[in-house]
Amino acid sequence: KMSNEIAKTYEEAAKKLQALVVADNFDNKMPILTNDKWPQCLQPLVNVPALHYVIEFLIMNEVREIIIVTKSNLEMIKDFVKKQGYSQRGLGYKFKIIVRPIESDSASLGDALRQVADMDVIKDDFLLVRGDTITNMNVHAALKMHYFVKQEEDKKVNQLSESRKIKTIMTKLFVKMPPNSPRRDPAFTDLSLLLDEQ
Repeated sequence: KMSNEIAKTYEEAAKKLQALVVADNFDNKMPILTNDKWPQCLQPLVNVPALHYVIEFLIMNEVREIIIVTKSNLEMIKDFVKKQGYSQRGLGYKFKIIVRPIESDSASLGDALRQVADMDVIKDDFLLVRGDTITNMNVHAALKMHYFVKQEEDKKVNQLSESRKIKTIMTKLFVKMPPNSPRRDPAFTDLSLLLDEQ
């Protein structure tokens, strides 16, 4: 069981790092390839299910506990995780994967996150990843920055009255891509960012 004590250093925080993988794709953009019997997170990419790449990415970043939530195909995902034997690897530290159900009427990522909050399984800062994310990014520089920003914000929050205290900080990671990159799909324009020089 993970300790609920607040980490005093980044190194302590990293040793308790959790990840939440939302296996469902609430805005399914590949309806021809996916359905209730074959979830997008288990769609093969070079003959390997997408979820395997997600778990390998998290193991590479030394995540200690992975929580996978899904509103459908629970047993299929559990069976996949069990057959891969991720928890039996000799990683040199305690590691586990938990697969939990969420309600079948969950219609969005927000619905899923509210249910996870009610489960009380997330103990501190965590990585949030979609079940079909493909990346090999090292996230520790961003995590370290997040940790120190949070420390500074905590100092400011502690000076406020109880009614004004809000201790939620989110750090999002993006990959820079030129406008004419073939990796950009013109149909997927859900988000635009304007950044200052910092």
